[in-house]
Amino acid sequence: MSQSAYDFKKIEKKWQAFWEKHGIFTASDDAIKPKFYGLIEFPYPSGAGLHVGHPRSYTALDVITRKKRMEGFNVLFPIGWDAFGLPAEQYAVKTGTHPAITTKKNIAIYKRQLQSLGLGFDWSREVNTTDPEYYRWTQWIFLQLFKQGLAYKAKAAINWCLSCKIGLANEEVVDGKCERCGGPVEKREKEQWMLRITQYADRLIDDVQYLDYIEPVKIQQRNWIGRSEGVRIKFPLPDMQEPEFGGEHFQNFLEVFTTRPDTVFGATYMVIAPEHPLIEKCRAQITNGTEVQKYIDATRKKSDLERTDLAKEKTGVELKGIRARNPLTDEDIPIWVADYVLPQYGAGAIMAVPAHDQRDFEFAKKYKLPMKIVTCPHYPKQSCPVLKEAFLGEGHNIESDFLNGLPTSEAKQKIVVWLEEHGVGSRDVQYKLRDWVFSRQRYWGEPIPMVQCDACAEKSKYGDGWVPLSEDVLPLKLPEIKKYEVADTGESPLAKITKWVKTKCPQCGGPARRETDTMPNWAGSSWYFMRYAAPLDKQFFNHAEWHRDEIQPNDLDKRLFALLKHLKALCGSVEIPFWVAGSMMMNGLGRKLWRHMHDIDMFVRGEDFEHLLDVLRADGFIIHEEHNGWNRVEKDGCQIEICPATPLDGELYTHLRHGQEQVLHRYDLERAERGWLWGVTFRTISPMYMLRFYLFLREKFPETRDAKADAEKIEFLKQYLAYPLNYWMPVTWYNGGMEHVTLHVLY
Repeated sequence: MSQSAYDFKKIEKKWQAFWEKHGIFTASDDAIKPKFYGLIEFPYPSGAGLHVGHPRSYTALDVITRKKRMEGFNVLFPIGWDAFGLPAEQYAVKTGTHPAITTKKNIAIYKRQLQSLGLGFDWSREVNTTDPEYYRWTQWIFLQLFKQGLAYKAKAAINWCLSCKIGLANEEVVDGKCERCGGPVEKREKEQWMLRITQYADRLIDDVQYLDYIEPVKIQQRNWIGRSEGVRIKFPLPDMQEPEFGGEHFQNFLEVFTTRPDTVFGATYMVIAPEHPLIEKCRAQITNGTEVQKYIDATRKKSDLERTDLAKEKTGVELKGIRARNPLTDEDIPIWVADYVLPQYGAGAIMAVPAHDQRDFEFAKKYKLPMKIVTCPHYPKQSCPVLKEAFLGEGHNIESDFLNGLPTSEAKQKIVVWLEEHGVGSRDVQYKLRDWVFSRQRYWGEPIPMVQCDACAEKSKYGDGWVPLSEDVLPLKLPEIKKYEVADTGESPLAKITKWVKTKCPQCGGPARRETDTMPNWAGSSWYFMRYAAPLDKQFFNHAEWHRDEIQPNDLDKRLFALLKHLKALCGSVEIPFWVAGSMMMNGLGRKLWRHMHDIDMFVRGEDFEHLLDVLRADGFIIHEEHNGWNRVEKDGCQIEICPATPLDGELYTHLRHGQEQVLHRYDLERAERGWLWGVTFRTISPMYMLRFYLFLREKFPETRDAKADAEKIEFLKQYLAYPLNYWMPVTWYNGGMEHVTLHVLY
């Protein structure tokens, strides 16, 4: 056949039609084949259509999923639309076209383009985050977070675009201007819904090591979370006098956080963030107030990313009229305000040691501030050259009184003891990670299912008068509106829909006001990989209640099982890293929200082995630590043994031992096919749920250990398998942009 005789378009259309007609790419929820779940980062359907980056990444995973099908796998390769977002709303403002209409049109274009590429997506599972049946469950998740104290409303400084009249993420601010419209941006304090992600900072950063990321991404994630162990030190403010600044909260000191307390003798000036309350408190004493205020106003136009950019030139203004006193040297040192210090990290203030911190060095060099070397790399030779840059390493202390001659590690310990004994310091841990801002003042987003009731403000168990809607009334749908502009007050367009805003309190029945903010578009994209498992299931997350309550413990073994299960450990299959590593899809946002879902007991997976042991101790169980690494848990004759980290085939497994039996929390295909569960053959490569089957069946049918399964057991197992979310989790392979990994974490 000549090249000219081969009609690519005709041939491709023919086979694409064949694939669609015969459901070639449709996954089955009950296949006996091993399963493979390939996930792409689903696209935002913009008006521009696909760009080259879409098929580039989609094709790579399409090749892998096709190979897996040919190898006999039951493959799930789904597609959907991350369709809430600002562009559709901005278009609505300009044209009056409802965002839903624009979104529907754009999705049709994207779908036609993707289908013409011949990618092997399972279109029967197509999801759309703007579909009320989808965002019903996004709202449901928010309610669970709120009820557990993980969602709250508080004032937060945000980047505010004066033109778009919305809050912006740090990444959306470039040179003090909105990335979208080019308009000016300033810092504003607004009431915002927040997710308490900082509660998970330690666990997030500790588990990065287990994630299947490339190393540069792991480093970025650690840096964004930014755990720092250090000390808070109080620097007296001799110019502040109580009669002038009186009150029960009067403080005549400036508190800083530092990870290098051993260099305190080298602190030659202080720096505070432009937002630091000391400026307002001392305004009458600051003799150059106009200059200071001008600098503060300029800072409001910068994002946090711009302020902390290491490459940018350092700027600042001295607060003339007030000074701080170094508690170790009794020397008075100047206080400066500079934008490279952020209010939310540490105490919003630093002790500047220019000889041993590069930012402080550059700042001191520019403003001709003194530098004092207190760490020497060549001790006992104490001659140090003129610094061309800060010395950041460790060495021995010099010019440091009682710390002289001590290596850095010992000097740190000794100075901390001195600070604590003299009441001017204490140990502390700080994080760069901030609670996640979870509300937007715009129309095109998921409505937040909350109302505020003045009558319930005092008696509400949730506080502040915020009352959650009943889950039965979800989804709370967006009302139809004609104007999409944000109000001059910065409120969402929904605030102007009086009939919608005024409602009844679901708790007391009195008058209440709906929340008019909406969720960020990241909300719907944080759990889409789960919805693909059962996109049409109207009881989706409610099925988890069946799993949680199916086993009713009535003896000691069952009580132990229930305790471990509700600790997300499921009878010893603690799965410290693997559920996180396997199911987070390298998506930082999904990873954060999944942590919250652990705490609402949504999915019974465990992570924290030591915490598990602590809870067992508190419940009266005796923990015996064995020399071989096993921990024996015992109470009233009931015994279970757990080993948190056992190497096998190059991986770490959590072991459970009950009596003479030994179980791994992960089972491969070969082991599963041996008829391990009473002669029943199960074929799966999904990690962890073979053990869940085993434990569920063992608990439901304790009288049977090795006998063949009877009809009741088989039926029970079939019911369990019928839950698609159980079958498809975790994701096997995720293909998405690296920038989303880090930016979602930052967000």
